[in-house]
Amino acid sequence: MQAVIQKWGDNLGFKIPSDWAEDNGIKSGSKVQVITEKEKI
Repeated sequence: MQAVIQKWGDNLGFKIPSDWAEDNGIKSGSKVQVITEKEKI
């Protein structure tokens, strides 16, 4: 999956497609671990 980083107020973020989120049990308020590796998340 690819996502585009967007500016939201003073923060940066990206959107997760709802079908991908549903398939992976992610919903609003879910905590996830973000791992970066050589400019990849």
